[in-house]
Amino acid sequence: SKDSGWNLGGIAGIGGNIIENCYNFGNIIALSDFGGISGASTKTGYLKNCYNFGHVEAWNAGGITSQISGNVYVENSHNYGEISGSNYVAGIVAIVSSNTAKITRCSNNAKISGLSPNDKTDGICPSNMGIITDCIDYFEQ
Repeated sequence: SKDSGWNLGGIAGIGGNIIENCYNFGNIIALSDFGGISGASTKTGYLKNCYNFGHVEAWNAGGITSQISGNVYVENSHNYGEISGSNYVAGIVAIVSSNTAKITRCSNNAKISGLSPNDKTDGICPSNMGIITDCIDYFEQ
């Protein structure tokens, strides 16, 4: 489907405290800040045991979520859908905007691509904030 909003996700828009055991199979083209599971997750809480199988395309696109901040963590979540877009594009989280946010035991298993050479892309997360541990990008970018 195609949507023109911001901070949208296949399961939740702006995630609250807990998003757990979720699957997205939908293909989405959105304007901005879209994640296969959640558009953004801020303050506290987590995304855990989540799986994206859909193609996501947006400005700031993430296979699991577009953005995390605060004390949010993403754990044991996996992307199998192609992720493409502009600015920040990632298999798990496009943007981490706090040093206390965490991504752990996650994997990317699909192609990640920016629409221009200046886009920041990564199988896990192209942002240089937060804590990333025990994650792997199985798809050769």
